[in-house]
Amino acid sequence: MNASPQVLSMPKAGHTDAENEDAAAYESESWPVHAAVADGATESAFSRQWAQLLVERAVNEGILAPTEEALTAWRAAWRTAVEPQVQAQPWYVAAKTEQGAHATYLHLQCTAQGDWQAARVGDCVLFHIQNRTLQATWPDMEANAFDHRPDLVSTQSAHAPTVHTTQGTWQPGDAFLLATDAAAAWLLQTGAEPALEWTPDAFREAVEAARTQNRLRNDDTTVLRLVLSS
Repeated sequence: MNASPQVLSMPKAGHTDAENEDAAAYESESWPVHAAVADGATESAFSRQWAQLLVERAVNEGILAPTEEALTAWRAAWRTAVEPQVQAQPWYVAAKTEQGAHATYLHLQCTAQGDWQAARVGDCVLFHIQNRTLQATWPDMEANAFDHRPDLVSTQSAHAPTVHTTQGTWQPGDAFLLATDAAAAWLLQTGAEPALEWTPDAFREAVEAARTQNRLRNDDTTVLRLVLSS
């Protein structure tokens, strides 16, 4: 088995990598292969940490769709991680933290038998490319269909996320792209196939050019590319 994952990510223009609220993780050393991305909501406190914790825990624990049991543990881990930072901040940061952190989420699992499953909350998009041709996107949506109120996975236990799932089959040589919303809208508009050739430098150049040309909105932009072979 040969799974080749690569994370391509850029923060908003004028921001540093440490301020990038997108997150990605993968496990490709054995079957099943896992890959996940998340997009932390800017308006919530410590959403970057929540997005990163979500993808890392989901991939490491092999949990495709977040269960209430898993979320309870992950929420507790997030609070433990951010508590020292909250104590060092002004009072209003603590108040904001009490409102919770939120993130969209997309997780792909591929088996050795040639099957794949995916789960998502919110507006991250999965692209399936076969024979260097786009076969499908999930969800099936237009580039202008994104809004600013997607479903979110929250650190607040009162908010149960709506999880959507789908499945399919893959063949050796197939590629999957997991994209956060800004990247997804861009790829839906311009075509996903060029992403097969992106190096980190080429991705950076493409993002900067697309932002300058107003084809890509100034938001954290992340694509996790996974190429599978037998």
